[in-house]
Amino acid sequence: MEKTKVSFRQAMESQDAVKILEDLVKSLKAGKIVVEQGEEFISMDPAGKVDVEIEAKQKKDKGELSIELSWKLAQAEEAKDPLKISSKEPEGAGKDEEKDGAAEVGETKDVQNQDKKTTGSRKKK
Repeated sequence: MEKTKVSFRQAMESQDAVKILEDLVKSLKAGKIVVEQGEEFISMDPAGKVDVEIEAKQKKDKGELSIELSWKLAQAEEAKDPLKISSKEPEGAGKDEEKDGAAEVGETKDVQNQDKKTTGSRKKK
């Protein structure tokens, strides 16, 4: 996915800031946020769980309130294969895997037999 970013910073009257925040709330409730500045824009679809981070600071002559909203994109979540649980193996999973499994078991038995032979030879000494 292509990264798109629109940044905005400007001193304004508090009622103008309220209008921006109200527009943000309306857009969030509608499920689609479009941020435009000039010819640049970004369209976002926050769905499901939204992480909210709020930080407030106050110094002698300055106050600051930061609000950050973040969410996972719906496409990223849908891209995963769904989880399936059943007592039946999927088609085509049978014979090849059984052969591979049998070879692995046979190899394990050979290793166990070698250990027994080694142990037996130690006893003779």
